[in-house]
Amino acid sequence: MRSIIGDIEEIRGALDEISRDSGLLSELEPKLESPFKMPDETMVKVLEARGNRCDDWSRLSVHPDFEPAMVTDCMLAGDVYLGLSSPSFDSADDRGV
Repeated sequence: MRSIIGDIEEIRGALDEISRDSGLLSELEPKLESPFKMPDETMVKVLEARGNRCDDWSRLSVHPDFEPAMVTDCMLAGDVYLGLSSPSFDSADDRGV
């Protein structure tokens, strides 16, 4: 048990050192462009008209093909990403969702 705790502390120290070296982290992080964008005023109005609420709409990001009419009566909080939407889904799909 003592060696496991020592190993964990050593790993934490290494991770702290890496996180302090922002140059190294920036080289390791992938440079991916996100397809998500901020919703326009019309989209926000549609979301609000469908009973959706959000403390800060500027923290909402949507997929270019997102359909706001598919979201109803939701409270959105924090950084929210809404992807593709469809009228229905199968809760017993391959992923077990």
